[in-house]
Amino acid sequence: MNLNEKAIEAFVNNDYDNALLYFEKAVSEEKNIQSLNNLAWFLLHIEGEELRALALLKECIKLNPHSHFPYSTIGEIYLNHEQWLDAKKSLLTANKIKTTNTNYF
Repeated sequence: MNLNEKAIEAFVNNDYDNALLYFEKAVSEEKNIQSLNNLAWFLLHIEGEELRALALLKECIKLNPHSHFPYSTIGEIYLNHEQWLDAKKSLLTANKIKTTNTNYF
């Protein structure tokens, strides 16, 4: 089981402290789309650390992901800060990859 899988398992079991440790360790060992996106999502939705999540997502997007998740999450952060044009750009990119109701609306 890799570190991201261990982190997700800990998260599912409501062991947030270990989930955070595993997500952070995964990023420190290999900065890839999955590890960056997973840690950013956790930081945003569980820890409430928008700025740290935003920095990780920007790094993730530089890797040109073929997943809509990083673009959707960064769009969500931009919406929270009323950065409408940045949010629109991110969410439109997410929808080009995979249209979801959440991104669309």
